Parts: sequence; C-alpha cells; structure tokens
Amino acid sequence: MFDKPLQPNNGAPIGSPPSKADGGEGGQAPPVNEADVVVTGHPILDKPTALESGRLQAPSAPPSPPSLQPSVASSPPAQLSGPMLHPTKSNKIKWVILAVVLVALLGALGVWVYLLNRPSDDKKEIVIPSKVEAVVPVEPVDVDTDKDALMDSREKELGTDKNNPDSDFDGLTDNEEVTLWNTDPLIDDTDKDGYKDGDEVGNGYNPAGPGRLFNINDTNL
Repeated sequence: MFDKPLQPNNGAPIGSPPSKADGGEGGQAPPVNEADVVVTGHPILDKPTALESGRLQAPSAPPSPPSLQPSVASSPPAQLSGPMLHPTKSNKIKWVILAVVLVALLGALGVWVYLLNRPSDDKKEIVIPSKVEAVVPVEPVDVDTDKDALMDSREKELGTDKNNPDSDFDGLTDNEEVTLWNTDPLIDDTDKDGYKDGDEVGNGYNPAGPGRLFNINDTNL
C-alpha cells in the first residue's frame, strides 16, 4: 500500500515551498486548502509542512534599488567672468607702472632721509670765487717837474734833465732854447764862437750862428 506514495496535484515534491507562481504574493505561501491535502495514511507525510501551515514564511527577495540615471542639464553651466577672474593686459601694465612708481618714490624718500641725516663734516664747502675786476692801467699825467715850461715827456725825448730847467748851464732854459732860440739845450755854445748861448742873447747876438739878433738902427724897434 506504500509502494507508490501519492504526489501533490501541483507536481511539486512533498515538503517544498510553493513558488511565487503558485499564487503567493510578496513571497508568502498561499493559504492551505484542506481539499488539496492528500491523505496518504503516513503519520509523517500526512502532516502539513511548516510553510503549508503558515508557521514559516519564505524569505522575500530584497527590493531592487532604484536605478540612478545622471540628469543632463539642458543648458551649459554658467561661467564666471569679470576683470578680477580674467585680468586683461592693460590691467597688468597698470599694476606694473604702479609698482615702478612706488619703488621710485621709496628710493627718493630714502635718498632724502640720508642726505638730511648725513653728518655735517661730510659736507663740502662750496667756495664761490670772488669777482675780479679788470685793472685798467692809468696813464701817468704829464707834468713839468723843473717848471721850465717843458713837459717831462718832452724832456725825455730831448734827453734833457727834467729836474733842471737849464740842462747845459748856458743861461737859457731848456724850453727857451728849443722853442725860441732854436739852439741845442745840451750844448752851452751852440755856434761854437766861444760865447755861451745865454751871453750872446744877452748882448744881442745870435746864439745859433754869426750876426746879431736885430739891427739897432732898425726903425721898427
């Protein structure tokens, strides 16, 4: 009588849990229908399984995670722009010029401070040459030292003595012999007649040659 045990109507082996296709929802076993239980008369086989009796539940499959798909933006991201993010060439030149000017000002300030605090001993005294006035030579004033009415410059030319009015001691002044009697002021006897020029004039004779100076009988006298 036990040669061929009866199999369940659904064709599944005895004691195997029913699949989802058997009508279970969410991995849970469907309720046991007493009409479907086949009585075999076997004390063990006739007992319902734990799944069939509902004491155990088949583990449910873990829910699949939702699929993450990258969202594609419809418009490109905005790009930052501006003079601070993208400095132009002119801005760079301005900064360079500003730096150069700043360095020059600092250098000038340093030189000024150095010159201001430099010891006075290092200062060179600047000597300004005095103005030299040109000396104009003054020509000596012509004078008559011996008071013979013959200037010293003229006596120098004639060779007479400027300190003696009668250089040849003939009784005539140097000026009288030159300008009046036309005799030699350096020779006391110009005509060589043995008489001094002054004596001849005093006696009415020509000191420069023979004869008298004037005719006594001349009515013009």
